[in-house]
Amino acid sequence: MKLPSVKVVFVRWLKASYVYVVVCTWESSIWSAEAERDFLRDYLGPTLARAGLGSRKVIVWDHNRDLVTHRAATIFLGAIALIFPAGYFLYWGNYLIIAGRDYFGPHYYMALLIPATAFIALGIDDLLRRRRAWLLALVPLLVIGTVVEVGDKVRMNERYRDDVAREVAAVHTAAREPALVVLPVGADGPYLLHPRGAFADSPDLSDRTIYAVDLLDRNVELFDRFPGRRLFRLQQYSDGVHTHPDVRPIERARVHGFDIDISATAKPGQHLLATYAGAAGEFFVPCVLSRDAIEGQTYRARAQVTTNGVRLTGCEGGDVTAPLPSRDAALAVGVSDSASDQATDGVHVEQRYWLRAVGDDLEVVTPADTWYRPQPAKPWFVVDPTFDANVDFSFSTK
Repeated sequence: MKLPSVKVVFVRWLKASYVYVVVCTWESSIWSAEAERDFLRDYLGPTLARAGLGSRKVIVWDHNRDLVTHRAATIFLGAIALIFPAGYFLYWGNYLIIAGRDYFGPHYYMALLIPATAFIALGIDDLLRRRRAWLLALVPLLVIGTVVEVGDKVRMNERYRDDVAREVAAVHTAAREPALVVLPVGADGPYLLHPRGAFADSPDLSDRTIYAVDLLDRNVELFDRFPGRRLFRLQQYSDGVHTHPDVRPIERARVHGFDIDISATAKPGQHLLATYAGAAGEFFVPCVLSRDAIEGQTYRARAQVTTNGVRLTGCEGGDVTAPLPSRDAALAVGVSDSASDQATDGVHVEQRYWLRAVGDDLEVVTPADTWYRPQPAKPWFVVDPTFDANVDFSFSTK
């Protein structure tokens, strides 16, 4: 080959033959990848070098490119085939489901890990073929990061495993058959058996002990569906740092009315002290005991509950009234102490009663749950009735 003596040569393409290894009906030169390599190395390359064109790039047709899609699909599907069962076994097959949503998001995000990890596998495969040197740094980083994260998840798994074991032991110790055990509602809502998979029911609900997630305003209706069973409630009491399971019997009673005597001792810096009656999403009626509460002084009030509503006595400006919840619901009667002039601010301690009106009587479930909220923007959590020594509730029927 004689090349013209010019300073710049524009070459659109250089190739070994008109046709490479392809399926066709005409005669073609059969050039394998090895033959092309030898041609470039032994003939074309040296010729260009002798002509002073050794720095020029030679572009050849990669007759394996038609396999790239197939290879990528194979890697992608292979990664899914490995990750899908392994991922779901690790997530659904152990106690991480109990609180997995706190760390991985709701469980439906789990499926997103499958394609995400598969695409990572494609990226690693591409690096392996194109930038192997990068893998020397990337792979150790992935391994180190995985080891660091896995250790923490294993310890977390063990903690939740132990929590579940304590819950199971508490239920088995306290519940007397035939029993209906109400489980705490999870952050995902009152879905059946979620997130406490350790408490499973048979499909026909014929077990001597059956479990139901707290249905909140439909609990009384739930009890109607299972007459003749002893009722129990499982709660995870919290002190703000640690939790422990507590299983207590609950009872349904039909009464003409009931009273809740409330005593509250003023805390330092909490000038407004009030009681209130409320129902989530319906109403909040405060009864101010003092707008200038004296630290250490005890104030008393009473909530009188009948089918006509709730009357709060002991208020600064006289008695106040509140309606009953509009349907089977939890009636909240509580205490608020605040540094502002709004009863909705500050620390709240309340008891929640499941009840409904039946003619001239009330059907109520006791004892009530005691809930605590440290600040308006903070979530509520259930506590032992003796959690706050400055607040006391006393229940009596009429």
